[in-house]
Amino acid sequence: MKRSLVWLARLFPARFRQEFGADIAEQLAVDFDRARARGTRPALWFWMRSAVNIIGSALAEHYHPSSFTNGTSPGFRQEHTMRRFIDGWQQDLKHAARGLRRSPGFAGVTITTLAVAIGITVALFGVVNAVLLKPLRYGHADRLLFITGEAPGSDTLHAHRQMGWR
Repeated sequence: MKRSLVWLARLFPARFRQEFGADIAEQLAVDFDRARARGTRPALWFWMRSAVNIIGSALAEHYHPSSFTNGTSPGFRQEHTMRRFIDGWQQDLKHAARGLRRSPGFAGVTITTLAVAIGITVALFGVVNAVLLKPLRYGHADRLLFITGEAPGSDTLHAHRQMGWR
């Protein structure tokens, strides 16, 4: 079964096999061995899925080659990929701006909601940072146990003794 999958990888175009054939064969062998370790049924299921995937990918590679640009270099060049990424973001932002301009009420609610959510998040982080994350501004803060004061005529000392405090 493993050999038949490697043989099916021969359906890819010759240039594609020269570049990726050894890697494909090695990965198929490793994945098939993992499936085989789980039993016969998982190995058979893996073989069927992989065979269909290899045949479909090989046909797609014949009709729309993706591995070679103009037959000279593998893959897409980095600057073209980044340019497409930036163009996609620009198009998305323009589309969002147009949609918000068409419905100003929705835009107002959206912007207000975002502002409130960001404000609450910043306030909560400030509280958590001040209370939990930053150490106390006292020397030997790890030795600090309890600070109390006592006012003449108040019952604070009596209440503290009832709770077991000194």
